[in-house]
Amino acid sequence: MKKISIALMVLAVLLAFASCDNSTPAPNASSLVTLKWRANMMGDEDQATTQPGNIASDKAMKVGSYITTDGSVLGTFYRVDNASFTAYAAGMTGDGYYANYEFTGLPNLSENKQYLAYLIKEADGTEYYGTSQSRAKCTKLGDSVSEASKYEITYYLVDLGEGTFTQTAKTELTDENRDTFEAMIAEADELITLTFSEANFDTVNEPVVAPAPAAE
Repeated sequence: MKKISIALMVLAVLLAFASCDNSTPAPNASSLVTLKWRANMMGDEDQATTQPGNIASDKAMKVGSYITTDGSVLGTFYRVDNASFTAYAAGMTGDGYYANYEFTGLPNLSENKQYLAYLIKEADGTEYYGTSQSRAKCTKLGDSVSEASKYEITYYLVDLGEGTFTQTAKTELTDENRDTFEAMIAEADELITLTFSEANFDTVNEPVVAPAPAAE
């Protein structure tokens, strides 16, 4: 009996240590869409080093951050120097927060005649929609904590049927085009809504600066 008690005590200690390991996502981490750790948040996935004008994902998002099954994003995001992150948009100034994630649970969309439609709700209530056949996303959440924490994006999986995919860039949703978007997702599967209200947005560290091009 004494040996059983000791074994139980050892097991309890091991479980206590495991529960304190903050680098391991909780059991409710999403298997459909996950934060993506790569050298380039945008650009060639095969490149092992961060390229000029790009940002490494582990510089913008703390390693160990994750997305839950209900779409809540848990973890820490760091400020990025918008002006240096030219791979996202040239001519920008100030700092911003960015998320890099990937739908790891979906097949190749173009080969399966499918695409993703998305609906964005920004902090000021403005809505946008768009389409994509890429499973990897680099998304600007906002220029401030108040903007980034209220960012919300819902993804839908749409079957093309006999149609042809035409990409729609991020477009403001208005009374004139709302019917178009609603018809697009009428028979689609709603995959997940990502929310960032539970994430931590760091304001202490200096903004991450993308590598500059090498001097000629």
